[in-house]
Amino acid sequence: MPDLIVTFSMQAEYLHSIWPEAPILNVEAGAFSRSPFAFSLYFDHMGIYRTSAPAGLPNWNLRDTVAADTLHLAADFRAWASDALSQEDPFRHHDYRAKFDRLALLPLQVSNWYSFDEYCNYKTQFEYLFDVLSAAPKDVGVIATEYVQWGHVFDASHSGTNLEFLRRSFPNLIVPPTARKYASPSQYLVQHVDGVWSVSSNVGYQALLFGKRLGSPLRSFYRNVAHNHTPTEFFANLRYTASAEDRLPFLAWHLERYLVPEALLDNGKWLLQYLDARRTAILGASDPLDAFIPIGDSNEIRAAWNLRPRKGQASRWVSRGLQRLQREAKTEILLTQLENRAQAASHPAALSENGQGDGYILLNDTRAIDQALHLGCNVVTDYIHRQLSATGLRCLGSANTAEECGALLNAPDISKVRLIVFNGEGSLHHDSTRCKALMEFCAHMKQRSVPCVLINTVWHENSDYLGELLSIFDLVTVRESISHSSIQRWRSDVALVPDISFAAFREDLASTDRPPLSLSGSTTPFAVIDNVNADVARTLAEFAEFHRLPYFLMGGLHVDTTVTNGAIAYELNGMVFPRILRSAQTLRQMNAVLTGRFHGLTAALAAGTPVVSLPSNTPKIEGLLKDIGVQNCSLLPADWLQLGHNQRYGAIEAMLANWNSSLLGRVDAWVNAAVGNIDQMFMEIKKMVGADCGTKPAI
Repeated sequence: MPDLIVTFSMQAEYLHSIWPEAPILNVEAGAFSRSPFAFSLYFDHMGIYRTSAPAGLPNWNLRDTVAADTLHLAADFRAWASDALSQEDPFRHHDYRAKFDRLALLPLQVSNWYSFDEYCNYKTQFEYLFDVLSAAPKDVGVIATEYVQWGHVFDASHSGTNLEFLRRSFPNLIVPPTARKYASPSQYLVQHVDGVWSVSSNVGYQALLFGKRLGSPLRSFYRNVAHNHTPTEFFANLRYTASAEDRLPFLAWHLERYLVPEALLDNGKWLLQYLDARRTAILGASDPLDAFIPIGDSNEIRAAWNLRPRKGQASRWVSRGLQRLQREAKTEILLTQLENRAQAASHPAALSENGQGDGYILLNDTRAIDQALHLGCNVVTDYIHRQLSATGLRCLGSANTAEECGALLNAPDISKVRLIVFNGEGSLHHDSTRCKALMEFCAHMKQRSVPCVLINTVWHENSDYLGELLSIFDLVTVRESISHSSIQRWRSDVALVPDISFAAFREDLASTDRPPLSLSGSTTPFAVIDNVNADVARTLAEFAEFHRLPYFLMGGLHVDTTVTNGAIAYELNGMVFPRILRSAQTLRQMNAVLTGRFHGLTAALAAGTPVVSLPSNTPKIEGLLKDIGVQNCSLLPADWLQLGHNQRYGAIEAMLANWNSSLLGRVDAWVNAAVGNIDQMFMEIKKMVGADCGTKPAI
């Protein structure tokens, strides 16, 4: 006969008929076993689930059983868990209370499995969900989550599915659209709700951990610790009772005598001694509950659980469906990149020894900086090349770094350079070292009597050194009034010419070369465009996915952090998002645009689409909106990012209400004038190099 039998996650009563005298330890993962918690197991000699120790407790109030310092441990464990889960909470912006004063969490489980079937009469999870929702008052939001590793309950693939039926029948049903991405979404949602209804999910223990109301059937092993035992009773108390009676003493007993954390499980000597001590206690105890010996003293238990600040990410469940969407999103991005690079290849990156005729050098070709994926950079650079080609000059080369500038200075054809064009765009801010090298290159070329122009630039928080280098340029233009004010100290003759993208986008909008984006089945699409800041971009992506909105990347900066690492990829009306914004025509199809990008703003304005914007990494957006006179209709308040997803949407709707035909007409007139100013700027550059560019010597 064995001295001790250890079983894992199974009903082991039959073993008693084989070895009636041998103690059996029923082992299963503990309630607090997923990140950020340390993994844990329980060793229950009384049974599993309905025959387990929690089911056999006479009551939840075990203050006479646990020591005072263990109660302090439980309180500390609660505080630590709250902080750790809050740091990683993927639902922190899901402001469900914007619609419901009271919230309940219903973690769905697995049908045709003994841990669920033995405690209820439901044949399916759908039947279980329907019954609980039927008991819920309409003013109580019910958040339902799936046990994603065991398959999906909800089907939202097409109209007429069970999810559509449930939402129509129960408007208070909440199914978080991103919950399927996480291995244990419910543990993050517990802190957002007032109570949890569970048959046998470990989420019930999570509810007690955070002092929430727990409802569970009388047949469940939660019967002695649950606050309510029918859905009707549960929702009635949830609706009208401020708080539930705290089960902290039970939690303290659970930590002191029931759960064994991973640090102790990994210690073979300790584990052997523990199993031996448990066997002795089981054989000698008159009350089975007395055989649950302390795991250690409170300090040892605290150390084993590693109750220290811990920062990471919520553990994700990457399903095959999500993997497919990620692949499709990245494939679309790669195809866009290849197409744009092929177009950019028509302009050389260095001087050619065999070139014919004089030409210009373009500094700060921003297409190359952002992987040829940034729509604004692409259209601006292409427009500059086409305008300069119209003067008779050809592009002799380009440079973005000090090394590339050095190579140009040493090139044999440097004598053919007739003009240096520095496209400042969004680069000249915070004393950029890279741009400093480009300006110093201009100084070298100016010494050779080559005209230099700085156009289309931002100017923000630059040093006196860069300011003094402005004197070398024959022409300086900035894009908006805040930059215009900032640069006055060094160049009082600076011209304010709106961003070149306005002219480029107007051409794009008039073109029929690119077919429009097909968003079949979508009547009022609202587009969202990312932000240069990674954290803000992620928030915008989560906002778009939450509200099922098209989400566009303005460039390749956040492809990995959003699609690959962030696992944000979703299907909307037959298309996969996020995707690269490839044309201003896409924004013309939208009823509105939310953008965190300057060129997302200019594209929407050029397309005549109502737009709201977040600030970027310089005040360029604020400056542009001020110049047009629409800052009160377009610039979101500073605290918008601190709101929840529903409140954010409400703030956007309130701002968009100001956009009417009169305002759109004023914006259209302003854009037309901007295009005229841009054309005039290129006329000035053409005069600078002379009408006949093929004969005038450069040096």
